[in-house]
Amino acid sequence: MPRASGPDAGVANTLEAIVIAVVMVAAVAFVVTFQTPAAPSEGSRGVLEGRARDALSILGDEPVLDSALGTNLMSVATMECLQGNCSRLTTKLADVLPKGASYAVYLSNGVGLYPVYAPRSPPGEAISVDRLFEPQWSYAFLAPSMDIVNPTQDPMLVYDLPVFNSNVLTPQGHVLDVVVHGTRTSDGSDYLMRTSVATRAAASANASLTPAASLYFVDGSGSPIASSDLRNQTLSAGIATKAPVALTLRLNESAGVAIPAGANVTVQLPRGWNATASPAVNAADWMILSNATDANASASGADLVASLNHAVTSGVVDLKLNVTYRGDQDDHYVIRAAMSRGVYATASLLVTGDAHATLPAFEVPGVYLSAPRPMGATATTTWTLAANVPQSPSVSLSDAVAVTEIDITEETNASIFGSVTGVSSAGGSWTANGSALTWRGNATVQHFAPLNLTFRVAGSGLAGSTEDRSPFWPTVSLGGWSGRIADPSSPGVFRTPILPSDSSYSGYDGSTGAWVEANHTAASTAVYRATALPGTFAYSSGYATGMRDALFGSDVGPAQRRVATGGTANVSVNVQSLAYQLAELGMKPIITLKLYPPWTGDARVPIWSSTLYDAPALLGNASFLSVLDLNGDGTPDAGSVGRYNVSIPVPSSWLFGPYVLDAEVDWNDTLSAVVGNATINAPVVRAAHVYDYFLATPPNTLSPASPVYNARLVAWFDDWR
Repeated sequence: MPRASGPDAGVANTLEAIVIAVVMVAAVAFVVTFQTPAAPSEGSRGVLEGRARDALSILGDEPVLDSALGTNLMSVATMECLQGNCSRLTTKLADVLPKGASYAVYLSNGVGLYPVYAPRSPPGEAISVDRLFEPQWSYAFLAPSMDIVNPTQDPMLVYDLPVFNSNVLTPQGHVLDVVVHGTRTSDGSDYLMRTSVATRAAASANASLTPAASLYFVDGSGSPIASSDLRNQTLSAGIATKAPVALTLRLNESAGVAIPAGANVTVQLPRGWNATASPAVNAADWMILSNATDANASASGADLVASLNHAVTSGVVDLKLNVTYRGDQDDHYVIRAAMSRGVYATASLLVTGDAHATLPAFEVPGVYLSAPRPMGATATTTWTLAANVPQSPSVSLSDAVAVTEIDITEETNASIFGSVTGVSSAGGSWTANGSALTWRGNATVQHFAPLNLTFRVAGSGLAGSTEDRSPFWPTVSLGGWSGRIADPSSPGVFRTPILPSDSSYSGYDGSTGAWVEANHTAASTAVYRATALPGTFAYSSGYATGMRDALFGSDVGPAQRRVATGGTANVSVNVQSLAYQLAELGMKPIITLKLYPPWTGDARVPIWSSTLYDAPALLGNASFLSVLDLNGDGTPDAGSVGRYNVSIPVPSSWLFGPYVLDAEVDWNDTLSAVVGNATINAPVVRAAHVYDYFLATPPNTLSPASPVYNARLVAWFDDWR
């Protein structure tokens, strides 16, 4: 309509504005309230298709501000329906679609359809409309291992499960589950250590097509090593000398297939260390791109990066570097290296840099495996494995652990191993059965005497996955510190200890005052292929006691990583060492297993839980320790407390994606402090957590995963037959 001009222009334009405003208000009311005009008495294909498009548009455009399931109505209603409650979705669609219309809702990734709401199959006369739909369930599951920590003594042990679009970020290839079985020598309680690495079998049984890339550290004589005690070089009278220590990282190709020039190696230094590599010393083999200059081990500045100058075929090249210990509140550290751009081998070296006579180390039980990637078809590759245990503070129990078995298992049971030969076997022996490598022996592992194994493995010639990428290392920000979570505790789950802040390093904030608890927030800053994986958690700090050096070998894990919906997830929980540690301190724990679904994000709301053991309820005022000490010799007896096998039903309605397992151990503690002239005692409930996950896999799961889906609405009139 042409705009008016002349003397009547103002009145006419004002009327026009009022009309437009009324129309716009009516339109907004339609979107917000879903009030539609009366349905026509006679339906038609055009009317139904138009209404179906309107329905998807309204669902996608209406914001939702108070739900953990998404930011718009389509995401929230879809997620609720996938969880078994479709009332919101069906109510809204029934309001918009013509009366007498039936419908079904699906998700599509361009490869397959996943039913969201499909009470019956549509007839051939149905119409179909699509709308782009970005799910709102992407997150990084981030959680602390201890709800309350001592700001002057305890580390923050943080777990992270990086999740992208309800799919766990894994290194691809063949994921190896590594479990070290042991027994605490003082009380006979079980002690488990667990980690995961990725390897890759040959793309073809033909050895001429696939290289074999071993990456490992060597000693001065060129022998592979898994750990190294550097205290006599890094310390002088108990003080860090800040003197450089020479290390050698070796790349070994053993299949006669070239590792290409331009392959990169990244050496990640732990907190408290620097590293440099001389260009002159390494010029024949490596171009030094950057040195690790940031001893805070932040996300940037903590890596030494070098690029291979030439191809490597049936030979070795060494990267010579100097590492410098700047001093920290820890004893043991892990130096990691990873290849990219051609091969993706990883290496780990457990180093001892300090010795704290009075202050226990801020450490976790750990096992560190260096694995070739790829490992060739039938070539022999070099592997290393180290394991260490923390000190036991303020208790009479010894920290010694008798390791009796180590299992390295390909988690899909693919038969990728041909044979295994020990090089440094700590008195034990290795066997290979196709899908697993097993070491059996009796090696005593103590705080300053870690397990150190090196061995050689021949591939079976079985063709393996060719999909590969360099390791994904999540990051975390805590207080003034930002660094990587580079220690995998089980397939896909990462963990790292973050130390209290001091005059030299930024850690978590310990300025809480005498016994006063303070809440803090940590945030994940992980980025995968330019997509942020957000995650946050809050934690408390206070002057707590007893558990100053991690979780004493506790473990939780599913029997199968992938569990079909409609089936059962079988989970093993072993927190016996932790339970016995609490018993020694006179505390009575409650042990609970919780399960978190893939749609909770930062909210971390469990959908299932089961109390496995409740000492206060079972024992009343009786001493937990006296109940465990049946023979009266003053130490707990080995038994079943703390070891459980649990079956969790997986309904057919559960969404595909990772379901996080949380083995939680709760106990009561008392915080005491002198404030002014008064002694104040404050009761506090503490909790320790161990995490793992399994993947729920409906039979029609959308695979491959996609960051963006299509929401498909199929509608029809019941007389269209």
